[in-house]
Amino acid sequence: MVKVVPDTLRDEAVQRMTARKVTGEKVKDIAADLNLSVGCLYKWVANAK
Repeated sequence: MVKVVPDTLRDEAVQRMTARKVTGEKVKDIAADLNLSVGCLYKWVANAK
């Protein structure tokens, strides 16, 4: 099943993923906080480039 998420959530996720080298935040923590899969986060970052 496809999960529809607001653009604001996607934007926040991509921003947090790209800033994680500076912030030290772990991908699994971002995923858990946003209730998303790790794979989804990596996919969104790749598509954002």
